[in-house]
Amino acid sequence: KPMFVKATDIDRIVVGLSPKTLANWRSQGVGPKYFLVNGSVYYSYAELEKYFGKHAVETSNNTLIT
Repeated sequence: KPMFVKATDIDRIVVGLSPKTLANWRSQGVGPKYFLVNGSVYYSYAELEKYFGKHAVETSNNTLIT
């Protein structure tokens, strides 16, 4: 399993999340932490899991949706 995903390939890893959304988030200073290497943006799997794990929604039957 690779440790990083390029921002332009995020839709292959996180269903429903587009590279454009991530670009918008970065410009607004929100979203998961990222790494800038030689002008390219990368996200670590650990940071993606951490970010999306913080935003779980608890339903009325106490089951977490992740």
